[in-house]
Amino acid sequence: MKIIVSITFILLLCNWSTLAQSKPKWMVNGQAGVLYGASEPAWQFQLITGASYKTFSLGVGYGIDAYHTRSKPLFAHLRKNIFNKSQTPFVYLDLGGNSPTDRKQENNWQIMEFSGGFYFDAGAGYSWALGKRLRFNMGIGYSEKKIEEKRYPRFSINDLPWSESFDYTFRRLNLKAGVSF
Repeated sequence: MKIIVSITFILLLCNWSTLAQSKPKWMVNGQAGVLYGASEPAWQFQLITGASYKTFSLGVGYGIDAYHTRSKPLFAHLRKNIFNKSQTPFVYLDLGGNSPTDRKQENNWQIMEFSGGFYFDAGAGYSWALGKRLRFNMGIGYSEKKIEEKRYPRFSINDLPWSESFDYTFRRLNLKAGVSF
């Protein structure tokens, strides 16, 4: 996961340096959404900041994802508006890492340790201008997050250590809405 995050930030820095030569605009996007999959529906919140130039936006995002196991995705965000107009459809791609908010849980019988993994989100939406810089965005997409879990017994029988490992991949449909400026 550290390699994915490192490569993501290196690519963002390279792209920001090329955008800086042609005066991009600073962009901030806050959005909330609902995630639907095999588990119960859950909410998510994301804050994305970066640069936009003509019909492209490139940034870094951070969020809270409450689907099944609450986690904090950190990702690179790329968005392409189809038109350079006040109302336009768009497509987006988010790639990065995912870290659980609660790394360790315990009960009477076992200890559970969680670690993060890959995060991916891609989709499309529509954007409306609400003023000169303020925009309302709605989107639908597909996302995945990975979480690893290891379980250890609180007490072992005959002093034999054992553990169980689980790799979860959560695939979800997401509906998001938010504002950007």
